Amino acid sequence: MLLSEKRLQSIESSLDGWRKSAPDVEEGNALLMRLIRASSLGISSCVDPILRESGLTESSFHTLVVTTAAGAHGITASGLCAEVGQGAANMTRILKLLETLGLAKLRADSNDARRRRAIATALGKALVHSYGKKLAPVINESFSDLSEKEKSQLHDLLYKVMHSLGRAELMARKLG
Repeated sequence: MLLSEKRLQSIESSLDGWRKSAPDVEEGNALLMRLIRASSLGISSCVDPILRESGLTESSFHTLVVTTAAGAHGITASGLCAEVGQGAANMTRILKLLETLGLAKLRADSNDARRRRAIATALGKALVHSYGKKLAPVINESFSDLSEKEKSQLHDLLYKVMHSLGRAELMARKLG
């Protein structure tokens, strides 16, 4: 049995417990949150073994890809947090790792000396290119059960979820 199937079985087998433990949470919404979280874990499980020899994880590689895509101007840590989906403390740790490995350099922002910009080094750019080739078949397989129409629908639905999560985050800050 595939690990993804075990995760799905575990989620399904615990639905009754969820209903009893948190009866005010709509079951369908709880299930969606759990599926999204399990999918995120699945992404790391697919990508991390390939990246292991580089010293990177899916999160740090994703950060390096976004840094590389930003070009010579680079990108701020807050910009990376938004694009990669990491908190500030974790992004600081990731950027230190990338700098230590010689994959990125951190420079003062020319518009605001308090901010730093991450810029991919030649080594970082080469690593993104090399591992991009290694990861392509795995990423493609990750979505192979979906038609092009379904991929488009998933894209649209995930965008809607991201907008809803943004509103929920603001609500949580007020309630917290």
